[in-house]
Amino acid sequence: MALSAAHREFLTSQLRRLYHAQRVLRDPASLSLKINQQLVREGWLQALIAQRFASEGKSAGEPWRPLARSTVAGRRRLGFAPDPILTRSGFLQAGAVGGKETADAKGITKVFKDGPAPRYIGGGQSRKRRGLASAAKANTFFGFSVARSNRLSDYAFALNAQRPFYGRPTPDELLPMLRRRQELIHQVLNAVRTGGTVGQVLG
Repeated sequence: MALSAAHREFLTSQLRRLYHAQRVLRDPASLSLKINQQLVREGWLQALIAQRFASEGKSAGEPWRPLARSTVAGRRRLGFAPDPILTRSGFLQAGAVGGKETADAKGITKVFKDGPAPRYIGGGQSRKRRGLASAAKANTFFGFSVARSNRLSDYAFALNAQRPFYGRPTPDELLPMLRRRQELIHQVLNAVRTGGTVGQVLG
């Protein structure tokens, strides 16, 4: 019995759908890359780091230790509130939250956004008030000379060892992003099963 044109079209569309589904499932690395790129676009790592600043480390399960009294006094002399910790001008947080994110099939990498270090780094007062020689001494921070390069990344490197705002995400911090990743996988599979494409879900 000959097939009708409508029946032939239906079978052809089913074969196309099956072929596309096989292509997607045969290349999980490509799908993983696209999902990680989508997670980058949605800003999950930016939100994670911003939450560390907002919660003063509590979101990572280990609150930052309180500031020394001398540090609090120095902040007040400069017109800054004693808290939140690690927040004065916002340069450090902008460098941590900003920066470049790259994705591959295995994960997402974030690089600190560098820039000139604020003038008050490492000392209780500005360079102008202390003088250049004493400022250089004051800018030896946790044994790391910030004055030598005057780069925000050098300051962040030294400070992150004491109050980890840019360390490895904890399992609890990653859980929302992993749930979102699983949701995207389900959306892709549903789209492919119903004749759609990966691009309709992941752009």
